[in-house]
Amino acid sequence: MIRLLATSLDAWHLNVSGGRTTMDLVTKNLLAEFSKEHGIEGLKESKQFEHFCAFVMIRGEHSESFDTHDVVVGDDETTHGGGDTGIDAVAIIANGVLITDIDELEELVEHAGYLDVTFIFVQAETSSSFESAKIGTFGAGVVDFFRDVPKFARNNKVQDAASIAKAIYDKSGKFRKGRPICKLFYVTTGQWKEDATLQARLDLVEDDLRDTGQFRSVEFTPIGADGVQNRYISKADTAERRNSYSLARPPCQTLTPSMRLILGSCHGQNSRS
Repeated sequence: MIRLLATSLDAWHLNVSGGRTTMDLVTKNLLAEFSKEHGIEGLKESKQFEHFCAFVMIRGEHSESFDTHDVVVGDDETTHGGGDTGIDAVAIIANGVLITDIDELEELVEHAGYLDVTFIFVQAETSSSFESAKIGTFGAGVVDFFRDVPKFARNNKVQDAASIAKAIYDKSGKFRKGRPICKLFYVTTGQWKEDATLQARLDLVEDDLRDTGQFRSVEFTPIGADGVQNRYISKADTAERRNSYSLARPPCQTLTPSMRLILGSCHGQNSRS
């Protein structure tokens, strides 16, 4: 009954939003800064926003540096005509490493002997509203991502990511810390309000993913402009402080073994901002 209610009210929420596409000045300036730093100024704004949100959401779960082109799966200069299944970005993190191909996964398992996996999915909309229909489409795309026989057409990027996911589940015996975690982020330039129907839609997606029995936990988080800004600025501040700390430390070659043990790994060897 709840599932039917959420579906029947999709169009109502779309009409209420009026299809507005606005971006506040702070978000726009942060997006411009990010796009310049990452060399994506030539992309249209909606595509820049996908890369921006992918970076912000994934960086919140993964501290190592990465190229957003490795995780954004929507249309770009190499992929056209749809097939992203309603997903803008996919990140597969195993043992703290962002996995971008099966060979990386095989090498990781051989070295570590176990798998601790988090799947991260991002949908980014420059619209200032949260729409029930788009939440549903995003959720359906994520559910389909884990099907052996998908119902939606997939572009090459989505198919490659799904192949990695299948290779991970083929090694279920290595899940010593439990089944993978699944996190979804639906991002807009608006503000999230406590709307019962929208929350029901989020809950239904979480339930559908839990019902697969493939995850130890599932989280579907709506993020508005405030959340994007706070996460981006927080990570930028953390990176700046990390760099300052690294510069303040003495050169590795001047440290005794005991000093290295106290300070941790030498800067520039095992940490990247």
